[in-house]
This record gives sequence, C-alpha cells and structure tokens, in this order.
Amino acid sequence: MKIYHNIDAFDAKVLTCLTTGTFDGIHIGHQKIIETLIKKAASTQTQSLVLTFEPHPRIALYPDDENIKLLSNIEQKIEIFKSLGVNHLVIHPFNKEFSRTTVTHYIRDLLIKKLNMRHLIVGHDHHFGKNREGSIENIQELEGLYGFESHKVEALQINEINISSTKIRNALLNGEVRLAKEYLTRPYSLSGKVMHGSKVGRTIDFPTANIEVKNPYMMIPKEGVYAVKCNINDAIFSGMLNIGGSKTLNKPSKQLEIHLFDFYEDLYGKNLEIQFIEFIRENKNLGDLKGIQAQLQKDKIRALNLLN
Repeated sequence: MKIYHNIDAFDAKVLTCLTTGTFDGIHIGHQKIIETLIKKAASTQTQSLVLTFEPHPRIALYPDDENIKLLSNIEQKIEIFKSLGVNHLVIHPFNKEFSRTTVTHYIRDLLIKKLNMRHLIVGHDHHFGKNREGSIENIQELEGLYGFESHKVEALQINEINISSTKIRNALLNGEVRLAKEYLTRPYSLSGKVMHGSKVGRTIDFPTANIEVKNPYMMIPKEGVYAVKCNINDAIFSGMLNIGGSKTLNKPSKQLEIHLFDFYEDLYGKNLEIQFIEFIRENKNLGDLKGIQAQLQKDKIRALNLLN
C-alpha cells in the first residue's frame, strides 16, 4: 500500500476507485465499504484509494471539545487499511480552511482532477464538503457532469442493529469490550508509554505499570478491572488492567495500571499496546493493602480463565 500525506502528492495519472471518510475505528461496517471498494477496483481495472484526514475533522474544528473520543489513531488506521488490501491511502491535512471546501470543488477539483476518480464508493449516510452539505443525492447529480459513477453501500447490521462508531463508544463506556470486539472484528486497543507510579503494587506482589495514553482524544473504556493482552515489541503477554483507582487508594480517576503475568523485565519508558479482552469487575473500596491483595488474587484467577 502506498501512503500519501497530501492530495497533491498523488500521481493523477492513476485511475482510481475511491472512498473517503474519517473511518474512526474501521469497524465492520467500514470494512464492508472497503471490501466493496476493492472488488469494484478489480472489476474496473482501477486502483483502490482511500482518502482520509488527519487530524480528525472534529478535533481540527473544536480542539477544546472534551467530548471527542476516538476509537483509532492514524497509525492503527494505516495498519488496518494495509491488512484489508487497499492500494493507495491519502491522508490529507484537515483544517478550518479545508472544511470550507464546497461540494462542487471537492468532487471536481480534488476527487476528479487530483485523484483521478472514476468510481466513488460511499456509505449509506455519507456527507462531505462545507458544513457537511454534500450528500449522496449531490453526488448522483454530479455523476453525468464529471464522468464518474457512484455506488452506495447499505448499513451493515448485526442482530438488526446498524453498526456505527457511536455504538462502539457506548459499548466501551459500559465496559462491554466483547461487544466492541464483535463490531470491530478485533479487540479494542489503546497504546501508551509506561511512566513511573507510586510503586505500591510491588509491595503486595502485584507490580503494575502506569500507562500514559499518547493521544488525549482516545476513548478510555469504563472504569474497572479488565482481562487484557499486551503487545510489547511484537510479543504478546497476558495481564489484567485497572482503569480508575480513585475508589481504591484515593488516586485520580482515569489512571491505567497494568499487571502482566509472568513478566519480569523493566518496562519504564516503553510503549505498550493494550488489547481489551473482557471486563472483570467494577472498582470498589477494598480497604487496606491486605484486602487489595486478596481481591487482586481473585482477579488474576478470573483473568487467566478468561484469557485461556
């Protein structure tokens, strides 16, 4: 897969079958769009191209909005698009000026002239351009004028529920990481750097690594204890992770602390990828360190059973 960090960097001689969007999480509904894109490209002798944006448009327009919660960062998106078999990925910078692009300019001057689009694959609720005024109806009106064809992909349903990024965020807010995995087709994951903590865990034989999530906009699941897998230098380890901690030792909320099973190396300064496998329990007041140790031993047994 070839990657371009600006629309202008793409070779306009290449005929493309294109789809565009933010693709937050690249869930199973998005994957259906990408599958359609690749099949249509193969049948029309064109190259599959995904146009996405960085930063996420809402972050560019509302940087102080604390309600923005993302399911994936750009590094994760790149790896997923690559695994799905996309030929070209254009990651265009998004800013307030770009947000003012009109519908006609977007189609004619960007998608047609610069990305040589011959086929456009869109989701059932796709909107684009200034104030998101562009719709599927607008696209269909411009087809004959600019010589391309559009193809709409209907919403994907699981148990009669339309899959969306919002539904995945709600699942994570409720600790339903298994449901999130079903919608994403992979465990929800967060990446972060190991920072120094209070080191209380090692005094009760449960040393933990404090994780600082790199991207402040990433979605943090519900507070509580989880069975997790952890990627360290491309090796996978099992463990359990606590989000929160404020009800245990009067710590600030939204701390992420992970205890890895059968792992004894120094982790300080390393980057970890945490995959959420199953929710174990809510946070609760465990009293003194002896009470905490007893509960953590129970959590470990539960986590090992879930992970095995």
